[in-house]
Amino acid sequence: MQLLHVKLISCDGNHQKSQKSRNHVVLSAELDEFVKAYAESVHDQWAYAKIEQGWVYGEQINDKYRQHSNLKSYKLLDRKDTTKLEDPIREALKSIEKLQFRLEKTDAGIMRIATKPVQRKKQKDKSAPDYTPKAMDFTSVTINREMQ
Repeated sequence: MQLLHVKLISCDGNHQKSQKSRNHVVLSAELDEFVKAYAESVHDQWAYAKIEQGWVYGEQINDKYRQHSNLKSYKLLDRKDTTKLEDPIREALKSIEKLQFRLEKTDAGIMRIATKPVQRKKQKDKSAPDYTPKAMDFTSVTINREMQ
């Protein structure tokens, strides 16, 4: 079983349950990679649903023509968009660590979810990214707390 560790840094030794005290929690590199993988999966689930509803990639968001500029790979999103996805996950994990819980992988790890083929509208924009969303299965990750 692999453990995902979080390092806690406290400047004054005070362990208050507040936003300020979470700022002293530093996520490990492994847990930060989990944040990015989970955010990518959230993006892929959103994109899959949009495509199923007939949306296509477009340079700008256009509700009338069902075009969205974020219907592309997570790696192609700009920093503003990835931050919107990653920050809430990162803050939640900091809160979990503050409560002295940790994440554990309970089996072989995280893998891509097999999904049915996406029903797509014909993409008119030939420069649109070739993107097929594939969400990840995080059921192998649990929250645990050692009892003292």
